[in-house]
Amino acid sequence: MTNNTCLEMKVKTGQPKFRIISAGNLFRVELKSKPEKNQANIELIKMFTKILKTPVKLVSGRKSKNKTIKIESMTKIQVLEVLKGNKENS
Repeated sequence: MTNNTCLEMKVKTGQPKFRIISAGNLFRVELKSKPEKNQANIELIKMFTKILKTPVKLVSGRKSKNKTIKIESMTKIQVLEVLKGNKENS
């Protein structure tokens, strides 16, 4: 049985640094990239993959500020624990 988790988030682009801010079940993610040529989506996937050390896919919100990502092989509890301990979070 594989454990896949989906996380919903609202992204804000063009920020000074990458940050993940938890607000209950919703996350706010600040990205350095601008929403041009898919750069913000690429940064989002790259950073979550790096932090969680597992494949991450964008499943909805390609052209929206509201996005949903799917994290492979992790439960929601595991994801939240890793994000809570991550130094790039606020």
